Amino acid sequence: MAQQYGQTPYSRPHRFIFNYQYELPFQAKGMLDKVVGGWTVSGLTTIQSGNPLTLVRQPRWNRLRNARHRQVENGLSRAALVPGFTYDQIETSGNVKDRLGSSGRHRFFNTAAFKL
Repeated sequence: MAQQYGQTPYSRPHRFIFNYQYELPFQAKGMLDKVVGGWTVSGLTTIQSGNPLTLVRQPRWNRLRNARHRQVENGLSRAALVPGFTYDQIETSGNVKDRLGSSGRHRFFNTAAFKL
């Protein structure tokens, strides 16, 4: 069970929120003041780290029969590294666009680094 420990899916350890408002300095008189006066520019900027990623190992089973029982307690466990591999060797090299392609040859993760 110690291997099942990890961050929650909604964890955001690094988050910065910046709210700003600026009143535009238009000075006018009469009807023009009604059109361009009193305008403000405002915004909200959020910069945060991404979702934690947990790689799981899914046993081969009858997907239709066991579709509602896909939980950690019922067969899913965190993927374990093959001895000799390090975390730096999980990600494959190359262009990100190519590694996320639809072809079966291109993979973002080195599947040989994990125990089946």
